[in-house]
Amino acid sequence: MHVAKAIYGIFHLCHAEFISASQILENNILKQFQDDTLNKRIKFLGEAYAFGAKVYEEDEKAKREIEQLNKKIYDKDPDLMPLYEKGRQWSLEYFETIYKRLGTKFDFYYFESIVGINGLKLVQEYLQKGPPASLDAKHLRAGVFEKSQGAVIFPGKKFGLHDRVFINSLGLPTYEAKDLGLAFKKYNDFKFDQSISVTGNEIIEYFKVILAALKQIDPELAAKIKHLPHGMVRIPTGKMSSRSGNIVTGEWLLDEAKKLLKSKFSEMMEEVLEQVAVGAIKYALLKSSLGHDIEFNFEESINIQGNSGPYLQYTFARTQSVLRKTANNQQLTTNKKLEVSSQKLEVEELILLRTLNKFPEVVETATANFAPNLVCNYLFDLAQKFNLFYQKHKIIGSEQEDFRLALTAGVGQVIKTGLNLLGIEAPEKM
Repeated sequence: MHVAKAIYGIFHLCHAEFISASQILENNILKQFQDDTLNKRIKFLGEAYAFGAKVYEEDEKAKREIEQLNKKIYDKDPDLMPLYEKGRQWSLEYFETIYKRLGTKFDFYYFESIVGINGLKLVQEYLQKGPPASLDAKHLRAGVFEKSQGAVIFPGKKFGLHDRVFINSLGLPTYEAKDLGLAFKKYNDFKFDQSISVTGNEIIEYFKVILAALKQIDPELAAKIKHLPHGMVRIPTGKMSSRSGNIVTGEWLLDEAKKLLKSKFSEMMEEVLEQVAVGAIKYALLKSSLGHDIEFNFEESINIQGNSGPYLQYTFARTQSVLRKTANNQQLTTNKKLEVSSQKLEVEELILLRTLNKFPEVVETATANFAPNLVCNYLFDLAQKFNLFYQKHKIIGSEQEDFRLALTAGVGQVIKTGLNLLGIEAPEKM
């Protein structure tokens, strides 16, 4: 339905009637955007969607036309497909630019048009077919799904949940059916041991129904899927909404962080600015415990002296600066084994050693609990302790130079490894 709303908005912005959708590709307004920059094309699509979403809620005639468009999309109407493919191409190109900046990628895309068909067939099959005999669900022996007011639902109330529509009254698969089809499609393609579905908190109850329905069809597959809900990112103006057009894009967030950093650190190289800006945004989102809303604050996220990505990156750069000042740096950090048991350690040195020793345990706990914030907390604590040690004790030229250089190298390595686990780069100079 979201795609149909966007296409409806395209017709409106192009001042076009609902003629052949293939002809609209020759519309002067649309042709102008095709030759324009990717960012302008995406802005156009965003405005089209915002308009379509608005009139869908407010105008009955527009709602009917959008529903008709939606059915044509599922039927792969040859008139509509060229415009549909063009919009999808623009969207994917834009997504790829964001993924590249963030240092990530997707191995594969699953489109609703494919998994929707799979889900539709699955629901239709299990409308008559009950769950496996191994499941104690006698009340569903007539079928996993049932008809209700012209639609097909999963009777979630029988499982202490709520009923949800999987095929609407127009005979089209809903998001519920698509998620069901997606589960089987992904498993057929990758035979995973575990699949983690990350969504917002707002659909926790929705996902309980999806997994309950899936369990009645394939209990083993349902057991392999974990739902991981997270909170919303909030800004001072309130909750972001793509439907109303009140949004802050990921690209804007990165650009704004970069601009603010440049205003504070004018001598910072462009490449480093990008790394620090991305690190600032990622860390600001990851340091909060899973499930809670995030009150995003630019000043906190780029504060080089607070609990931020730039603070950790700066601390790592400081360790590397110290190590560069010694000619024996390479030999020291790779080959030298130090005996510290017989050496009198300062309090700050002992605390650092004990903290370094905890790193593997923190990573293991964070992994088991899907909690990257634990790594964030650990790295911030380690950085604070190193900076206190750095301020209180001379490293190069001290009687304990070899040990303190090795300790500095150890702290740098752990911070770099920890940042890498968070998907954040560690520049050696800032």
